[in-house]
Amino acid sequence: MHKIAFEELYDWAGKYRTTQVQVGLLTPPPPKDIPVLLYQFVDNLNYKLSIAHTEKDHLEVLLYGHYEFVRIHPFNNGNGRTGRLLLNLLALKLGYQPMELYKREGDARGVYIQAMREADKGNFEALKELLRSELTRF
Repeated sequence: MHKIAFEELYDWAGKYRTTQVQVGLLTPPPPKDIPVLLYQFVDNLNYKLSIAHTEKDHLEVLLYGHYEFVRIHPFNNGNGRTGRLLLNLLALKLGYQPMELYKREGDARGVYIQAMREADKGNFEALKELLRSELTRF
């Protein structure tokens, strides 16, 4: 997905990062851990999808899918955008309309970033509420 989205911009699109990065206050896992973390992430995500039947379950899948991918931060750039693409693929798969989360203008981007920062500290309520507010069935 990252390669398709960014191959026109970056010659390294789709390739895992090889350096340690800092994302705000979050220190993502070291590059050597990315392959196994993504394998575990996909395995867990598939399991969560297989047992998700209610809207509450769906919200948990969307929260996990978006946040955990961004937390792993597998690429040098474009992780947030790829995480939002993944979020929307999951939403579509679960029967919901795509989510915007924020627009560049206005306060919405700041609200999203603050919700992600709170999630980095283990408090997922703001991010969950942001996702819940955009959860719309087809």
